[in-house]
Amino acid sequence: MEAKRKEQKLKYEKEHEEAERGRQEQQKREEEWVRKVDEERKTHAQAVGQWAKKADVLKSELAVSRKQVERQQKELSGSRQKEEALLSEWLKGLGEGKEGGLMDGDGDGEEMKKEEINQWYHLHGSLANQRPQRFSQPMGELLMELLP
Repeated sequence: MEAKRKEQKLKYEKEHEEAERGRQEQQKREEEWVRKVDEERKTHAQAVGQWAKKADVLKSELAVSRKQVERQQKELSGSRQKEEALLSEWLKGLGEGKEGGLMDGDGDGEEMKKEEINQWYHLHGSLANQRPQRFSQPMGELLMELLP
């Protein structure tokens, strides 16, 4: 009976040791898992912080760009209005028979012909102001009426 009890005791101790080893291994796995999750959280938090900084920089750059575009649009609008006013005034002067048309720019003092004016306006309108290749209807009609 004593041998049987020793055998059961050894069996129990062995099972107990195996269970204890299993618990320790499980605890190690859980600790490793917790460590990995913490590392991932830290890495994620760092990445989010970096992206937030980049987003702030991009937002700032976007705001500056928008202000520049707004300023350029105002300048362009003012230039277009000035160009329209000058052209209208010049055409009005031609219609009233005043001297001093648009000079052709080659230095010989000759004024531009109707077709040259049209080409000049198309070139400058399309390059400087991104306008279509034709005068607007009212301006075109005014040109045709005033120019010989």
